[in-house]
Amino acid sequence: MAAIEPTPGKSCGSCTMCCKVYPVPVLSKPAGQWCKHCKPGQGCGIWLERPEFCRDFYCRYMVDPALGPEWKPDTAKFVMNYQPNGTFAISLDPGHRMAWKREPYYAQLKRMSGVLLEQGIVMYVEDRPNLIIITPDDDVIAGKVDDAPQYEVFKDVRAGVVSWRVVLK
Repeated sequence: MAAIEPTPGKSCGSCTMCCKVYPVPVLSKPAGQWCKHCKPGQGCGIWLERPEFCRDFYCRYMVDPALGPEWKPDTAKFVMNYQPNGTFAISLDPGHRMAWKREPYYAQLKRMSGVLLEQGIVMYVEDRPNLIIITPDDDVIAGKVDDAPQYEVFKDVRAGVVSWRVVLK
């Protein structure tokens, strides 16, 4: 598999949001707390020795040329990324739990969720401890982030109108 590279012209710069929202087990760093090696607004204090997870990570903003500067995580207050399990996660800064519901994000996330669902990809928000599934029609608390929530997402087409619904198991 080819390595993911950032979009030309984009850089992390002063953004260190991934150093806050993601857990890094090898550093005993829980989700939602600053990494002890992070210098917020500046970067990683152990850049040359940082863990493989950190070396290999680029958020969706960095790799998607269609996302403008308002989607940079330190501005948006959330980090977006495809997950290994085939889902699309929005990981919130715990100090800004409603950031994803603000505009211009919310309307665009609703549209993006429809495009992803057509590809079989579920978009969700990690609003710890809750996992919230986003569809164009609804936002559904599907369980707890760390508990492998059980849900199904269904497409309904009536009279040419597509709607989506989440059913919890």
